[in-house]
Amino acid sequence: MTYPPPPPLPDAPVPSAPRKRGRPPGAKNVATKIAEAAARAALDGITPDGGPASASALTLLQTLYRDARLPIEVRMKAAALAAPLESPRPATAPPPPKGVESLAARLDEAFRRTGRARGEEAPIVDDAKAAADRAWLAEMLS
Repeated sequence: MTYPPPPPLPDAPVPSAPRKRGRPPGAKNVATKIAEAAARAALDGITPDGGPASASALTLLQTLYRDARLPIEVRMKAAALAAPLESPRPATAPPPPKGVESLAARLDEAFRRTGRARGEEAPIVDDAKAAADRAWLAEMLS
């Protein structure tokens, strides 16, 4: 059994989507615009015509996080970015060569170089100070 085709639809206008209110997607809010304008103004005040802050990336970041006119968020971000550049990570010591000697042998060599026997305590220079330190420690622990 076959069905007849549906009747044609009337030429009615298609309703448009309701107008959305507020800020369009992706647009910045007023507070962000103000903060960015303040940062640009402070940066222009710091580095007019390629001043000393534009000498290197580290100098620029240091100038930014030291400037009290900038918002704290900008200053903290600049400080976080500058931290690894200001103090490099300490280098790791290479592992000892394999099969050279054991830890015990290296400790014995270190004791021999310092002139102390294994298990011997380090010499105490001031007995009165050591006694006072021991008394203070015993008092703190009791």
